[in-house]
Amino acid sequence: MRRTIPILVILIGLLALWGCSKKNPTQATNKSQEQAFATESQTNAVRAFDFVGSFPAGLDSFEPGQPGSFNTPYPPDTLKWKGPIQNPHQPSPPNTWYRAHWDTTYQQSNTSVHDTVFVRFTPDIWGGGLPPVTQVDWEALVNVIVGGTSGTTTQTSLDDSASVRYSAGGSDKTDGGIRITGSVKANNSVISNFIYRFTWLNCTRTGWRKTDIPHTCSGNIGWTATSSYAFQTYTLSGSYSFSNGSCSEAPVMFNNTVFAKFWFTPDGNGYYTLLSEGWQTKHDFKW
Repeated sequence: MRRTIPILVILIGLLALWGCSKKNPTQATNKSQEQAFATESQTNAVRAFDFVGSFPAGLDSFEPGQPGSFNTPYPPDTLKWKGPIQNPHQPSPPNTWYRAHWDTTYQQSNTSVHDTVFVRFTPDIWGGGLPPVTQVDWEALVNVIVGGTSGTTTQTSLDDSASVRYSAGGSDKTDGGIRITGSVKANNSVISNFIYRFTWLNCTRTGWRKTDIPHTCSGNIGWTATSSYAFQTYTLSGSYSFSNGSCSEAPVMFNNTVFAKFWFTPDGNGYYTLLSEGWQTKHDFKW
């Protein structure tokens, strides 16, 4: 369940890209703007895929096995788990969640990470319920604060949640979402901020990771983004539909205009093409 370091790398990378990629975000009318937006879209798409792919180990040592059994879950009074309690972000039904919290400091990067995780089992096996577990809901809240140089402080927070449902046949699927927010401050003044929201439906729990070659993932992921920079605002959106590790001609829109199209192949390669280039040039990446 300790996803702190991968998340930290993800979020710092997001801020680095955000800080240097946009100068005039009111319209995507030229190649350089489209390239910057497409690169950002590709980076965040891979982050979302990595998050969906983390679910086979997402609940660490108490991940459910085949439907009908459980791999010795930790009781709620160990490893900082407390409950049953109310989740303030999902209050209904009340007092059905368990909570864990920890703090981590990385001295070399002057970074502090604050993690909070809520988990709920149906039935509540930590409250006396018996397997089989038919659903696991969990929410991970991560706040990252990075101290910069020359009076610059970067603050990034991650707020994500997902539910995992187990079918009688054992073909586990996930529905859920992830919300990433962040800001860059200089001398205590916000100079940029962003909100990315991803939602996925009926995604497999396996086949998304970079180590899974060929990829065998399937499911649908949609997303939207709103960002501001230098008092200007832009919106992006897109969707990805995967079948057995493939996704073809997935659109990315800037202010409702398709400016990029993405392809993903099971061998872990991908590329996108741009409107400004007449869709003729492939920009390669790994996923």
